[in-house]
Amino acid sequence: MEPLAVFLIEYAFVPELITGLYAALVYRKLTVQARNISYFIFFSCIIEIISKILWYRGENNLPLLHLYVLVGFLLIIRFYRSVLVGFIHDYIFLFVTISFALFTVVNSLFFETIFNFNSTALSVQAVLLIIFSIFTFIVLMNDIVKDRGSQLHPFLNWINSGVFVYYLSSLMVFYFGKLLIADYSSLINQYLWGIHVVFLMVMYCCFFIGLWKSPKVSN
Repeated sequence: MEPLAVFLIEYAFVPELITGLYAALVYRKLTVQARNISYFIFFSCIIEIISKILWYRGENNLPLLHLYVLVGFLLIIRFYRSVLVGFIHDYIFLFVTISFALFTVVNSLFFETIFNFNSTALSVQAVLLIIFSIFTFIVLMNDIVKDRGSQLHPFLNWINSGVFVYYLSSLMVFYFGKLLIADYSSLINQYLWGIHVVFLMVMYCCFFIGLWKSPKVSN
């Protein structure tokens, strides 16, 4: 395996864990929106730690990916629901949440089983989150929203940018994941997944800056 790929795979979790630790330290002072994205960060850290343990033991950690796709999506949607209240009706969030949950469970049980790479679910997740992030950018450009939420604006921009950049850049990797693993050389796979890891690190760096800039509330 290429040294650069090894380095990225070994240390990709560092920005994630640093962000998780910071979120835990300031959790009590965070706004509702910041707490909601923190739940996703905490969950991701737990999944990452367990996944690393299984990986070092040479065990299949793909079942964790199936769990991560389902629960992670629900937690990010919870964040967007708190951000877009008044702009998107709750029924739409409820419909998207239930539909995606059912789709993911059926997909994991009957099509892309838990011991296989769930590229279809990952692709659908990415498309949905890209749509929500684009809509959030449009909302944040509204002058009235800027005035009313001036303190939250930098936080929301960084968090939403992290989601948009990561899921947009990873969509092709998610969609063609099985093809890449089966039909291309290990070297190409290493570089492609290395790029994916870089964008994952970028997302958590954006999350960290967003939480740093988030307004803090007094208890």
